[in-house]
Amino acid sequence: PDGGVVEILQLNEGGSAIELLPVRISGKSVTVRGPAQSGIKIRLATDRLPSLPSGRDFISLSDASLTLQNVHLNVTAAQSASAPWSLFRLEGLGRLKCRGISVTIDSDIQTPASIVRTSRRAFPTVAEMANSESTTEIGRRIEFEDSILRGGTDVFLCEAAVDLSLIHISEPTRPRL
Repeated sequence: PDGGVVEILQLNEGGSAIELLPVRISGKSVTVRGPAQSGIKIRLATDRLPSLPSGRDFISLSDASLTLQNVHLNVTAAQSASAPWSLFRLEGLGRLKCRGISVTIDSDIQTPASIVRTSRRAFPTVAEMANSESTTEIGRRIEFEDSILRGGTDVFLCEAAVDLSLIHISEPTRPRL
């Protein structure tokens, strides 16, 4: 439906962590919350990522919102992880809010990676301009509060956006001044 809240109070006996496969959230608002005292451990491994260079992201947010609270993310980077990857990918109006989380990149080698990957745009889209409340919040799309980031990686990677022209004026129809 419209997303929701996933609250994990405790793991089954013998389970020390949840293993997460790559996930894509589109157009929804999702909150993942662990217990306040101990948090919840989520394990991710780069050898589980797809081999596509454009899709090597663990959690992709496309016009979606994700809030993580009391979550410990442990990423194990494979020795052969030479292609760039990211923990979070924000697209469109994607938003990420992290409270009381820890991220650990566990790798023996330096890998081309980032915690958050997003694209930079010079101007808001037509949809963003039409929605007056979203234009005031464009600058606050990523928030980390009381969080710890460990490991050899970039925190933010902003890729340059390719602006496409929607207007093409040919020679015979050139406007006159």
